[in-house]
Amino acid sequence: MDKLIKKLKLFFLSICAVAILTTVTSYFSFKNDIIITNQNAVIAIKSAILLFMLIIIPLALKWFSKRVKKIAEIEDENLQLSSYQSASIMRIALISASLLVSTLGYFFLDATDLLYAAGIAVIAMLFCFPTKTRVENDLVPLLKETLSE
Repeated sequence: MDKLIKKLKLFFLSICAVAILTTVTSYFSFKNDIIITNQNAVIAIKSAILLFMLIIIPLALKWFSKRVKKIAEIEDENLQLSSYQSASIMRIALISASLLVSTLGYFFLDATDLLYAAGIAVIAMLFCFPTKTRVENDLVPLLKETLSE
């Protein structure tokens, strides 16, 4: 289990590093240049990005929750851990995609709304940070239910 947590933390931190690198690079590349100036295009792209985020973040969290319930029922520990790792990576990847899209959108469109949306994605990413307690709570809910009865 410790090996799984280390892999997930490494993946999470590498995604964070990519997000920071993208932000810094975009800041210096597009500091004074607004790439798209057509207001209709800006509104359409901004709306599409916000809609993408409104769909993908809750969907990723809900999908992961349902997937973990199925994974917890698997009896083979190795299969359970590898399935959990895949599901956790998918959740982190989906939420980080919304973070990267909103960050790039902010710099390309100079739309402050997308900066706030990136903040929401960062907060959602905090719910994905893998810890030993979180992984144990995710993988052993059936044991807790039997003990409480």
